Amino acid sequence: MASVAELRPVRLAFLPELSLRLASSLEAHWQESEPPWWAVAWVGGQALARFVLDHPARVRGRRVLDFGAGSGLVGLAAASVGAVVSAVDVDAAAVEATRINAEDNGVSIDARCVDVIGQAVDVDVILAGDVCYDAAMAERVLPWLFERARAGVEVLLADPGRRYLPREGLVELARYEVPSQGGVEGDARRSVAVYAVTTRAAERTSIT
Repeated sequence: MASVAELRPVRLAFLPELSLRLASSLEAHWQESEPPWWAVAWVGGQALARFVLDHPARVRGRRVLDFGAGSGLVGLAAASVGAVVSAVDVDAAAVEATRINAEDNGVSIDARCVDVIGQAVDVDVILAGDVCYDAAMAERVLPWLFERARAGVEVLLADPGRRYLPREGLVELARYEVPSQGGVEGDARRSVAVYAVTTRAAERTSIT
């Protein structure tokens, strides 16, 4: 797999406002011990970035955290409309990708390699795309997101209806038909919803 810096910036049809350094194909890398998740524009991230660009007033002038940043796509959208953006990921390569993509787009993002789950974060908004992709991840992330919502942080979550998406505590704000980059989601397009995480039923944290 080429390094982040070696990849050529591209613009996705769904998000022509932004450029990203993405892999054209990842099929040969899925069996690697650490697949390059940052090199894909996942559909939840695309939908959440589109929502931010379509509704800039929700984040403009506010402190925004791009959680599980990957390529930094969602943070790029927020920064481009005037948010003060920080981004976190536990993958150092993803943090590098976020920093390089921010530079390519002429925006500032404070990207750090850190696990913030279980911690209080000094932000106004948390943006989380594609965090319910497996049981272990959802079991860790969802209780923390609900906890942050109870603490008064606005939490926006985007997901294409994966199995581990909670059935309660979410209010749908928008829905998009999102192209799947390189077919990594199985279908050419996925219906993706953007939700606000609410404190209602926030105590429901187990995944079934």
